[in-house]
Amino acid sequence: MSKKQIVRWVIAVLCILFVPVCGSPISVVLLLGAAITVAPVEAIQQHLKKPLNIIIPVVFFVAAVMAAPNTTSQKTEELAPTATPEATATPEPTPEITATPEPTEEPLQESSDSTDNSDMKFFAAIVEYAASQSYAEDKYKVEYDDSGITLSVWGDNLAMGAALASSGDENAKQEWESNVVDPFVELNKQLVEQAKQNGLDDAVIMTNVLNDANLDNTLLSVLNGAVIYDCVSDS
Repeated sequence: MSKKQIVRWVIAVLCILFVPVCGSPISVVLLLGAAITVAPVEAIQQHLKKPLNIIIPVVFFVAAVMAAPNTTSQKTEELAPTATPEATATPEPTPEITATPEPTEEPLQESSDSTDNSDMKFFAAIVEYAASQSYAEDKYKVEYDDSGITLSVWGDNLAMGAALASSGDENAKQEWESNVVDPFVELNKQLVEQAKQNGLDDAVIMTNVLNDANLDNTLLSVLNGAVIYDCVSDS
């Protein structure tokens, strides 16, 4: 059994383990769907081609998480009335009670910021997993911040192929367009769409092809579905 198959089995088992705590019939169905589509069963995987065999389980899992009931708000509502008897029991501290809304605004703002950051971190994990299924561990890197995600990849002889295409070799130029530019534009568009499905409508999604001879140099950059730099066409 290969390493990728082991990873898929582990993810499928984790999806099943989440079923008892999801608390929603819809979430149960979605988690089972994620487990089935991610499991390396040949009868299923032969009908799913990359990147569908990655995106579909992820969409099922995210939908299951969103469909699960939010119990934290119910707990805070139950705890809130317990504080009122202490505040109303003594009339003197009432001025202090009126001031309490001011400090409560800061934790709310912090929690929203942390939620945005956690959403981006979760999406970065999705991109990391998808990249690991297509590229060797030492041939890609995923970077992210609050504004977006950058996926950079490199491979053997990419710089040489780009150099030949830039020199005017028509065959090399056609191979560069069909094997590098077109696939990476499509990959970038899929990541943008997946980010929107995760609530990151304004996220900046960048995909780069790096020079395998010098990783400080970029051969191709695609930003939110558009090519912003191509070493062949811009040369």
